[in-house]
Amino acid sequence: MDANLEQLTLMNLVHVNDEIRITEEGRKVAEKIKGKMDEKKLKLIDEVKEWLKDLNDDELMALICFSFPEMATESRELERIRRKRRMLAVSLYAKGKVSLEKAADIAGMNLVNFMNFLRRRKVPIELGL
Repeated sequence: MDANLEQLTLMNLVHVNDEIRITEEGRKVAEKIKGKMDEKKLKLIDEVKEWLKDLNDDELMALICFSFPEMATESRELERIRRKRRMLAVSLYAKGKVSLEKAADIAGMNLVNFMNFLRRRKVPIELGL
């Protein structure tokens, strides 16, 4: 991810300071791309944005890093996210963003241990029938 961000910066499509901001040139390129996309894909993008909007940066990174590990191999943030993975998994689960099984996977724990971890933190566990 960091290599891609660096490339976007070099292309003057984003500016990185304390946060990542799209540049005016980046907006123009995004509009061109958007104009070539079909409505179904645009609708899907809007749905994904809506689903992700209440995640903080670390939760989003954890979701990406542990769902798509091949995308995070070059990330400078990966070790920091790994150290926080259990609490990030709890947060993602509590927000309803991932299933109990996926949260256990993100936490790096088996399902039973993760359920005990949740109970100790008084996080309600919903079991489907």
